[in-house]
Amino acid sequence: MISRKFFRKIIIHPTLIIFFIIAFITGTFIQFATIITIVFIHELGHYFAARFFKWRIDSVVLWAFGGVMITDEHDSRPLIEELIVTIAGPLQHIVLFFFIQFFSYFDLLSPYIIEQAIFFNRIILLFNLLPIYPLDGGKICKVFFSYFLPYRRCFQLVLIFSFIVCIFILVVQLIVLPFTFSAMFIVLFLIIEIYKNWKNEYFTFIRYLLHRLSSEQQSKKVRHLYVSDHVRLMEIFNQFKRNTYYYIYITPQYYVTETDSLKRYFYDKKHTETIKEIYLK
Repeated sequence: MISRKFFRKIIIHPTLIIFFIIAFITGTFIQFATIITIVFIHELGHYFAARFFKWRIDSVVLWAFGGVMITDEHDSRPLIEELIVTIAGPLQHIVLFFFIQFFSYFDLLSPYIIEQAIFFNRIILLFNLLPIYPLDGGKICKVFFSYFLPYRRCFQLVLIFSFIVCIFILVVQLIVLPFTFSAMFIVLFLIIEIYKNWKNEYFTFIRYLLHRLSSEQQSKKVRHLYVSDHVRLMEIFNQFKRNTYYYIYITPQYYVTETDSLKRYFYDKKHTETIKEIYLK
């Protein structure tokens, strides 16, 4: 059931207002309303999945061709949880397809609205599954790569790949496909979002490390990380993977825990010292 608390968390992105004005001027309000309804149901999937796992949800931002659920829980929860919350949005489009067929079978909506709903439901699903961060497809790629790569390298790789995909779509849009203002606007908007994420990548990584430090429960997966004594703490942190707790071996006999190393960095401000200077004085 949708509560009032959910509606209080909804934020309208400026792009939605722009597309509303365009729809009003061009007489395409039915298409606009269909898109917003599908986007809203899509975000409900993310919201209820996150609520099921007791995530803290700050807001749900709706923009012209999609939405985003703002939460501080990303990157701090098990990968399987993040995957389920991410795919819960696209799964709503499958549910919507059957509802649309139901309305069509019993003539509950006009054929025109049914046709529009089927078209936009398919387009929005395919759009959200594009491997571009922060779309759902990009987040799924991020979860997948997180099983194999350290967190920071994974995030950087996903952003670079997302930018390449955007440029490819932009070139195809300009050279092959008929030009449309809305498609160009959306791709440029995504490029700006990728740039913002890249610009804030370091701070995102620091927040990720703070999540690891503040987490009361250690991951079930434990790994031993062997390092040389001349490396700095940040160089070690760059090797951390999601859902893995590390014991850092400085010598074959001497090790420190991940938690201790993070405390040394954030509490004791050991930013430039080497491991040898911190632990082997």
